[in-house]
Formats: sequence, C-alpha cells, structure tokens
Amino acid sequence: MAPRTLQEAIATCRKLGDSARILAGGTDLLVQMKFREITPRYVVDISHVLGLGYVKSNARGSLLIGALTTLRQLEDSVIHQSYPALHEAVESFASVPVRELATVGGNLCNASPSADLVPPLLVAEAKLRIAGPAGTRTVAIDDFFKGPGRTALRTGEVLTEVQIPKLDGGTGTRFIKLARSMQDLAKVSVAVLVGMRKDVVTKARIALGAVAPTPMRARKAEKMLEGKKIDEKFLREVGEIAASETKPITDVRSTAEYRRRVSGVLVSRALVTATERARRQPS
Repeated sequence: MAPRTLQEAIATCRKLGDSARILAGGTDLLVQMKFREITPRYVVDISHVLGLGYVKSNARGSLLIGALTTLRQLEDSVIHQSYPALHEAVESFASVPVRELATVGGNLCNASPSADLVPPLLVAEAKLRIAGPAGTRTVAIDDFFKGPGRTALRTGEVLTEVQIPKLDGGTGTRFIKLARSMQDLAKVSVAVLVGMRKDVVTKARIALGAVAPTPMRARKAEKMLEGKKIDEKFLREVGEIAASETKPITDVRSTAEYRRRVSGVLVSRALVTATERARRQPS
C-alpha cells in the first residue's frame, strides 16, 4: 500500500492497526523482514507522501526537519553550521548509499537504543510533531522512546516533523560514535551540549546511545557541570559520573563493562571539544 497524502497514510495505518508496519527508506524495516525478526501482514509505504521531506527554519529560528528527509539531504543542509553534533551523527551513519535512502523519521521510529540521530536530538531538546486520527500533537523527544523498538506513537499516528530549538549564543556541541566499523551500529555513542559564559558552564546536556534500553540523558552528570568552571580533570570526573548512570548489556558488539568504561571516556572527550566550540561562539 502506497498512500500519496498524509491523511491517506493515517487512515490506512488506523485501519490496519498492529498488522501493518510503515516503510519510509526501508534500511531498517527490510533488513528486519529479511531475517524474519518481524513479519508484518501489511507494509504501508509512505515514501511517496508529499510535503514531508524538507529542512527549513521558522520565524523563531528553530530548525524544522520533515520526517521523510533523507540523511543525505540532512547532511548537505545547514546543520553543519548550526548543529555540529547532529551533522557529525549523520556523517557517522553507515555509508553514503544508505544515507541516500534512510530517513530521519525512520531512524527515530525504529527506536533502536543505538540510533545515531537520537543523542544529538536529545541534547538539543528536540520536539516531535505527530499526526493521527485525533489531529496533531507534539511530544518531547525525551518522552518518545518507550523501549527497544517501542515509541509513543499510537495506532494510526505518523511522525511528521522534528523541531530543534535555536541554540543560544556561547553554545558548543559534539557527537562521538564508537563502532566496529563505519557500517555497524554503535557500541557506544555520545552527544553533548555545553553553554558557556565567562568560562562558567551555564547549561549542560549529555546523552548516550547503546548503553541502556533507550537512548538516555545523563542527568546527574549534567547537574554536576552546570554553574562550574571546568578543566580536563573535572571533565574526566563528569565522564565517570555519566558512565555510572548507564545500564548497558553484553551483546555481539561489546560487553557491558566495556560499554560502561568507554562511555565515561567518550563523554569527557566530547565535553572538551564542546567547551572549546562554546568559547569560540559569541554569547
């Protein structure tokens, strides 16, 4: 089934319910179907729905990204200037041919704990616009992921847009991914956002992927940073606190202990770069 409008897509998904899965780029869904990890009775192909592929700004300076925007389109957009961590996440995503197909909405709705785009969107405090039979609603990205493969989407609902607030002056971001190869999912991924004023941290956001059932915020580490003057020793301590908040598992890619230890190192490294970037930005 291939609806051409958003309303057709919503009506189709509502009618078919749990027996259907949505196809956008297909880079996750088709692989899962090939290995029979999921066996949906119906596939609703929304890739031809008009009006859901864009990157633009609104009057408040927020960045708006349509759910059907491909990662390649996002990579070539303005995000490399305004949201470096998100651009770094896109560049780390698989290969160029895969990025030509994979969509922003697909990466989020697959709800993988290791989804590359999620940590930088978490630290940016993005909001997600969702359309469904009852109309539209907006959900904070913090509230969207309910578990591996599970989201806040209700029957018949479709993710339509990602909304990223304009970053304040004096803000720096960074994303780092550790994987066995460029093509593989992350063993650990980290995104940070740091706001600085006169060498004092005014705002700190730290997010990690592949170290818990859902991508997570390290809130204790964030609180430890805010209001402080920092040096590299202190940032290593913050990294250790962030690592203690993780709940990793052992799987084919890594052990839980390795993930926990590396999490702290990557958080510290990301914070060093983000604070340097923040100092270069006008407050």
